[in-house]
Amino acid sequence: VALIPEMAVAIETRSAAVSIARFKPPRPARTIGMIWRRSSPLAGQLGRIAEVVKRSAEG
Repeated sequence: VALIPEMAVAIETRSAAVSIARFKPPRPARTIGMIWRRSSPLAGQLGRIAEVVKRSAEG
């Protein structure tokens, strides 16, 4: 038994003889986050990436 993200189903099942069962609503969910050091030379870029990801997730 394995739990995989929806976006991985096509790749993981194309060459394997497996069965897929999806959860009924309410489906499980998870929270993701980003973290970096304030002193990182990439802090500005990482902050902008985080904002783009946040806006994308909000729809």
